[in-house]
Amino acid sequence: MCNDVEEEGKRLPTLMALKAVEPSETSIEVVFFDRQEDSRLKQLQDKAQELYSASENALVLVEKLGKLVAICMG
Repeated sequence: MCNDVEEEGKRLPTLMALKAVEPSETSIEVVFFDRQEDSRLKQLQDKAQELYSASENALVLVEKLGKLVAICMG
């Protein structure tokens, strides 16, 4: 979906490019999130930021973030 063949799969297509694709003509699945309207997502981001700020090291942070996502999103 990228314009440059050398970059295919390395960056996200633009929103306009995604909107132009017919759903029946692709296997791409796209999910849009509205951060300002989704209060659960905002809470998740806030908790992730809190964990980041209190992190002891990267491995502990990754473990805690993984648990947070698993709890919140299943």
